[in-house]
Amino acid sequence: MLSRLRIQHEFDMLKEMRRHSLPVPIFDDNPMLDDEGLFGYRIEQLFPIDFSNTQAISDDLKTLVNQVHESGFSHGDLNPSNVMRNSNGSLVLIDPSRGGPLGQEIPHYIPSYQYEGPVFSTTTDEKYLRRYFSAVL
Repeated sequence: MLSRLRIQHEFDMLKEMRRHSLPVPIFDDNPMLDDEGLFGYRIEQLFPIDFSNTQAISDDLKTLVNQVHESGFSHGDLNPSNVMRNSNGSLVLIDPSRGGPLGQEIPHYIPSYQYEGPVFSTTTDEKYLRRYFSAVL
């Protein structure tokens, strides 16, 4: 049941992030459902990042994360597999299942170790961004 809550949360987060014109992939508004509810959704084909121009990626990713925070959200799980390119070559964020609106209480289905306090904040994204850069740059 926890996995279903996380998928529903991820889908809701993608919709909210899209509503704020944040860089998320194009996805189908009609999720895949069964008797237990939402179990997935369809997204556009995405492509892995080519790390040959690390400075450009670094600058683009910092800008992207700042946009997310300025729009009032935390992604919650910035790692190399959650940043991809769409068919236009633009960076997009996927899997915001551990993110949420800044200042909002973190729901029980998001691991408690993900954030330092009881509410969504930018701290986790900033920490993950530093790790991300040390892993790929």
